[in-house]
Amino acid sequence: MYKQIIGSMLLLFALSGCRKQNDLSYAVTEAETVLQFSIDGADLTQEIADPEKNVCSGFLFSGSAGYYFGRTTGFQVNANSAVDITFGTGRTPHAAVSQVEFEKLIAPGTRTYGSLGAFNSYPGLKSGCVEISFIDKHNTRWASTHIQEKQTSYGIDAAVTVKQPGGEFIIESIELQQRAPLRYLVKGHFKCLLFEVNGEKQKKIKGQFRAFVDNIN
Repeated sequence: MYKQIIGSMLLLFALSGCRKQNDLSYAVTEAETVLQFSIDGADLTQEIADPEKNVCSGFLFSGSAGYYFGRTTGFQVNANSAVDITFGTGRTPHAAVSQVEFEKLIAPGTRTYGSLGAFNSYPGLKSGCVEISFIDKHNTRWASTHIQEKQTSYGIDAAVTVKQPGGEFIIESIELQQRAPLRYLVKGHFKCLLFEVNGEKQKKIKGQFRAFVDNIN
């Protein structure tokens, strides 16, 4: 969900949550969730403190090789503006995602940018990907994937292109927050280009985050 930018901007969000991987310690701790998001050397800072502003969602669909899934952590900035970070695409033989499969999806390490279903696009089947999507305060949509939509007799079809020269996305750590449903606090940092949906504008962005990611079956 995302939009067009006048000048540079920096968004800082403070919320609440926590955990780690494979060799994880499962003790529940407390930490705050934060998204620090800067666009082209932003000079405007906004702080929000509301746990309900960090919202998790996910997708699951069947294919020839099993079920494919992804998970999104979203930050609502205000009534019109929001940022989503989506992790995918994982694969499982079952209609429910296990803890091991979920932890593999969000495990610490490097991710590549890919198409994971922002706006009217469809998630690709490549694993180890991430996608950032943004609606700005002017209701302009932006994404780390270049998306061009067109109306067809079957609805809206979206052509996607992934081009991120010099882009990076690193998950630094994960920490267990709760067991039912599984919730982790995921920490990382990123830099990439954001592309205007159905347009030609692009913005350089960079940031860091600590955010909840839930295993929603």
